[in-house]
Formats: sequence, structure tokens, C-alpha cells
Amino acid sequence: MKIDQYLKTLIYFTLLSSSFFSLAQNTANTSLDKNQISENLIKIFNKILSDAKINKTAPSSTCTAEAKEIITETRQMLKDNRNLFEKDQFDKLGLFSLSKSELSFIEKGNYKSAIDKALQIFDGASEYSDFVSLLTGKNETELNETEQKELKETFKFFREMFVENKQYQWWVDIGSISFRHDSCSLNIIPSYKVIGFEYPRVTYDLNIEVHVDCNCPTTPEGFSASHAVSSLSFNYKAHSEGLFSGTQITFGDPINPRIDIISEECCYTIKEEESYSAENDDDDDIVKYVFDYDWAGDGFSITVGAGPTIGEEADFFGFSYSGDIGYFHSLSDDFQIGATAGYARYTGKETDFGFETDGESFIPINARANYRLSNAFGVEAGLGYAISASEGGEGGLMYSAGPFWRPLEAVLIALNYVNISFGEGSLGAVMLSGRFSLSKK
Repeated sequence: MKIDQYLKTLIYFTLLSSSFFSLAQNTANTSLDKNQISENLIKIFNKILSDAKINKTAPSSTCTAEAKEIITETRQMLKDNRNLFEKDQFDKLGLFSLSKSELSFIEKGNYKSAIDKALQIFDGASEYSDFVSLLTGKNETELNETEQKELKETFKFFREMFVENKQYQWWVDIGSISFRHDSCSLNIIPSYKVIGFEYPRVTYDLNIEVHVDCNCPTTPEGFSASHAVSSLSFNYKAHSEGLFSGTQITFGDPINPRIDIISEECCYTIKEEESYSAENDDDDDIVKYVFDYDWAGDGFSITVGAGPTIGEEADFFGFSYSGDIGYFHSLSDDFQIGATAGYARYTGKETDFGFETDGESFIPINARANYRLSNAFGVEAGLGYAISASEGGEGGLMYSAGPFWRPLEAVLIALNYVNISFGEGSLGAVMLSGRFSLSKK
């Protein structure tokens, strides 16, 4: 049946509560218009499907564009599919398990029905004993067994729906559907619950969770397999405000209808990655595809580097090399700070003045910062102090800066200018270094 038929069935099931909400002596006062309520709810669900927009904070991946196409294609199908919902699904809800109860022993007083009286009293009574005494004017022990049972079931139902905000849902398996390149299976989990109640006003949370599983293409035509969707989950969500009483049930227009992408997984294999990298001519796309990994994360690393000495002391020192161990902490996806400590050696050499220098050793302690400019490149800088490890040597302020390249998630290659300033001079070097994470694979 069409979704309109489904929703009418949903209303029919919901309105079975009218037998619960009606007393024999109150029948003349009940004026529920079942057709009007049914059309009202059909309109709301259709507006959710039609007006919902994808949440701007949805996750992004190489197959996000394809995922959005699937959402677009399934939107109309959800509205038109003849077998979208089955009537027997309603039997599993148990939402109106009290539909046969009438509370016929309750005096309605000035209320339109006994259920209206029970609803308003429940809204102000937190305990079952208070609910019974305010509703009946008696203690529970003064009621017969049938009356006690009906009141307990009524209180339990009210508490589940209005206090515990129980979510009522059911599973619908749509089966196989065909998209432009894939064969996919689709199932949905419709659900709703009360999230606010102050008699007689009520607020509903309406939700349709959609799960799509697709067969990944082995020889995709016109696109990379990484751009194809393997699985996708998303929600149609909205709120609705209305009235809930023994004689009136209304649903207002959907509030903030939206689509939240829960998860998306892309088709991906090593073979397809190599093929994509070799055949795609767009350099920007290649960089994004090859280097699409998570930068954020904390952990230890080791760094080794070497390079020539430059500057005013280059006449006395030939080559420099260093090693350190450090710990880095991510402040955001793009920015890391850390601290390092290690060993650095500036080798001596035969000078133009006819003598040979011995070289200098240092123990550098630095604070460092890395900033990502793109998926593969960034800049880093360091500031600290180099403690002399040579007899009679002198330490000094140490700083460094330069670009880096990150070819793998656990490897960073940097080219830095490093300087140690002390006393009457400074030591400078251009260092090519490699940093290897001990926390990433």
C-alpha cells in the first residue's frame, strides 16, 4: 500500500485508543474526527519527507556525493513505494495495549471523559498512590481487583509514554532496489515518541531511520570504487506539537525537518586504490585520495635528522646530526603541540686556518608546534634550550622552523633551519629529518 494508506492504518491503530479514552457514559461527548486526524498525520509525514534537508554538519568522505544521490533517490521511493509498511507491523508496537480499558468506574466530573481526568491528574502526580487517590478519592485497597488492574495498566502506560519517553518502533525490510550503478538493499525503522507533555499539550519526536547496503562494483565505469557507497545510514527527523486528550488528538506541522547522516562507508580495495592513483589525471584529487587519513591523535614519536652547518660558524663545524624522542598532543584536527628531548652533534673539521676543531655536543629540550596546511603538507616550529654536553662548552637558546611532508600517517619528513644562539655567536644548520610515530600504524 502507499505511504498514505500506511499512515491511515497508523491512525486507525492509534485511534483504537478512543475505546480506551471513552467511557460508556461519555460516548455522547466524544467528537474525534478520525478522517481529519488521519489526513493531518499523513500531511506531516509527507512534509518531513519533502522538506527535510541534509544536516550541514554531516560527515564528509570520498563517497559523500554518491551518498547524497542515494538519499535523493530514496526520498521519492519512500513516499511512493506500495509495500513500504505492512499492517501487521502495528501489532508489534503495543502502543495502545490499554485500548480495551474504559475506566468506567471513574466519575468524570466536569471533564469530557474519564481519560481526560486521568491525564490531568497524572500530569501532577508523580507516585502511583497519589494518582489513585486523586483520581478515585479512595485508597487502592478499597478498589476491586478489576479496578486495580485497569489503574495499574493506565498508570504504567502514561508513565512509559510521558515520563520515560518510550520509543515505539518497528522494522520494515524493503528488499532489493536498483540505483544507477549498484544493486542495494534497503530497510527502514520508523519510530516516534513523546518528548514533552503538559496536559493537554504534547510534543512528539518523529523519526524514520533508513539503512542502505550496496554491492561494491568490481569494475566501476566512469568513477573510482572509492566514490561508491558500501553502506549508508541516515535519519529523517522532526518534532510535532499538538493536543493529546481523551476527546482530541492533533498533530502540528513538522518542526525543523532534517536528514542526519549517521554513517557512510565507501567501497575500497588496495587494487582499486592503485588503479585510481595511476589513471586519474587530476593532481588535487590524487593528493586527497592518497593522503586521506586522520591527523588528529596523541602519542610518542622518535625523530632523526642530519644536515650541513651554515652561517658564521660554518668555518669551524662541518656536519650536524641529531635524534630525539617526543610527545605530541592534538588541539584540533589541524594543530598539534608537543615537547621533545634528545641529542645533537655538530662535528668538527679541518679549518682554512690550519687547525682542526673538535666539534660540539648538545642536549636540546624543545617545545614544538605543527600546523597542517593540506592533507599532505604543513609547517612546524620549535623553541627551547640546548644544554652543552661538551667539556667547557656553552649552551644557548635553540629555535627551528620549516615545512614538512607527511607521506604516511605514521611518518613525517621535515626540512628545518635550526639555530643555537650563545655568548658571542651561534650555530646554524639545515636539517632534513624524519619523525616516526610510535602510536600510529
